[in-house]
Amino acid sequence: MDKLPPAVTVTNIKSHIPVVLENDCSKYNSWKQLFLTHCEAYEGLDHIVPPDNPPEAKPPTWDRVDALVRQWIYSTISPELLETILKPKSTAQMAWDTLAALFQDNENSRTVDLENKFSSTRMDSFTDISSYCKAMKNIADQLANVNAPVSDKRLVLQIVKGLNSKYNTVAAIIQQTTPLPDFYGVRSRLTMEESRLNAQENTPADTALAAAAPPPPAAPAFLSLNPYLTFMLLPLFPFPKTPPKPLPYPSGNMP
Repeated sequence: MDKLPPAVTVTNIKSHIPVVLENDCSKYNSWKQLFLTHCEAYEGLDHIVPPDNPPEAKPPTWDRVDALVRQWIYSTISPELLETILKPKSTAQMAWDTLAALFQDNENSRTVDLENKFSSTRMDSFTDISSYCKAMKNIADQLANVNAPVSDKRLVLQIVKGLNSKYNTVAAIIQQTTPLPDFYGVRSRLTMEESRLNAQENTPADTALAAAAPPPPAAPAFLSLNPYLTFMLLPLFPFPKTPPKPLPYPSGNMP
């Protein structure tokens, strides 16, 4: 009895390739690498990437495995792409090559659009640091998918460049740090600075001053015995200065 090919054991291709390929080029490289890895693991790679030295005769299970690889392709792309590549009597390699040609044609224009977006994105368009950094990292990943990779250094410097004036201090520190922190280190620093600034903004100024200023010292008790003595000695004490109340002299008996 012939041994069943490993490809037959795959029951849910989406658990192996969770990425759905769309017309957008941003996911093509990720989908491609996942698909190649899966085909290599389940002995279907020869059906989309012909070997340098192909065997003279195809194995008996070739057509069955080829149909399975085609199903994997059809199940992991969008309905719009499926309509584009679905043809009668197609093979897995034909479907694979059609997708490759389609995305290579769109690559240059997509690269220009992403480069413009990468250079013009600013933090003011987002609600917080995490959203801003996530968006910048996503654009960098999309550029890598169209064969225009962004170095970690360039990503960090572009993130710093897009910060608003509230982050001038931490931005200067990051730029002067040697070696320059990586993306995750910069995101962590900016997140901490964001938390510090938010805490400052949420603390009322009057409350902060009242908590910082010590209470005024109390006046010595003996001064309360004579209002005129209190008035004469006021300059010597830091307590609030108020004029003394007049003594209740009888009418016409003022000294």
